[in-house]
Amino acid sequence: MNYETAYEKYSLKPLRAVLLALAVAGDIAAVILFFSALAEPLFFAAVAALVVFDFILRRISLKIVYSYRYVLHGGRVEIYYEIIGKSRLVLTLEQGVKLTPAEENSAGKRLYGDDHAYLFSVKAGDKDYIVSLDAFMYSVLEVQSDISG
Repeated sequence: MNYETAYEKYSLKPLRAVLLALAVAGDIAAVILFFSALAEPLFFAAVAALVVFDFILRRISLKIVYSYRYVLHGGRVEIYYEIIGKSRLVLTLEQGVKLTPAEENSAGKRLYGDDHAYLFSVKAGDKDYIVSLDAFMYSVLEVQSDISG
């Protein structure tokens, strides 16, 4: 059985639209400057600078809209960091891992977006994480593997 939930950080989506609009305007200006550069070689430097600036705007726009996807399967929860076109595994929580309730202002890398369920502090290696598990994921992780009658 697979169970999935996602915490999306889309509050900066309007800023992303503005950055992409600026990048398109920069592309148009670069094309115009390129044809002008045939007459004046100094404009080639301006075209190169504009292309680099547009590239930086596009990279920033990709990073500001992201989500964390929590996937529960096989008694463990895998947490993925996703930006447009890429997904990276950040943390895996196995059954029986020590989950400590955490406040929103607790220290540690936050692996959730705007809205969240129950916050837990998890230590993995030398890093501290704040994760957000719903009641179902929490109950699966807290189930004892040894059931004695």
